[in-house]
Amino acid sequence: MSESVFAVAAVKAPSALTPEGEVLTAEFLETCRFVVTIIEKMGAGLYPAKMDVNGNIERLATASNVAGASKLLFDIVKNDVAAGTDKDPKSNTKGLLWLKRGLQFVLRLLQGLLSDRSCKLYDVVSTAYTDTLRQYHGFLASSAFSVALNVVGQRDGFEAACGGNPETLYEEMGKFVDTFSPVLTKIHDFL
Repeated sequence: MSESVFAVAAVKAPSALTPEGEVLTAEFLETCRFVVTIIEKMGAGLYPAKMDVNGNIERLATASNVAGASKLLFDIVKNDVAAGTDKDPKSNTKGLLWLKRGLQFVLRLLQGLLSDRSCKLYDVVSTAYTDTLRQYHGFLASSAFSVALNVVGQRDGFEAACGGNPETLYEEMGKFVDTFSPVLTKIHDFL
């Protein structure tokens, strides 16, 4: 049986931090791409979240591929600040901010799945949205999310789509949350 998406992501997540606690851009973005895969497995209702997270990953990947760019994620923001573009809605800084928020939503959602194995995926997604993203969304975005929530898949379908051994899926999910949370904490504290 192949590994679950969580088992693979849990192995990748720690590589995003240097021994000194710096966030490495390429390794962080690689782990984020696993998060996009996790979002996809939740069903069509989270398509807007998937597209938002993926768009911000690509924005930061483009910035990191500029000749002479640093390998450290926060240097991308420091370059925006130095250029005076950090407040621009299309800046790399805003991209990182929204990526962090999207990732916090996914981690909160996974924590909800871990804490109550009988709860419906719909309820966990709704709670995670309220706890993380809703405060940043206006009426239209919140309304769109409410509509999209109606086509979120079922929990058992999500579990099956994640692959791996059903007996160890939640252990692997917990390991991913535990290994990726420190990376998000570093980003949150920086921003």
